[in-house]
Amino acid sequence: MVALAILRVEKLKSFGNVGGSEKHTARLQDTPNADTTKKISG
Repeated sequence: MVALAILRVEKLKSFGNVGGSEKHTARLQDTPNADTTKKISG
């Protein structure tokens, strides 16, 4: 099987954007529509 990756590049124009991106990447923000019963297998 071939390993694939998706890379998105976007300019972060303010410190608020940098902080929001970090919270998203580190999974620190609450996601109210996420299904907490599902687990990642792997």
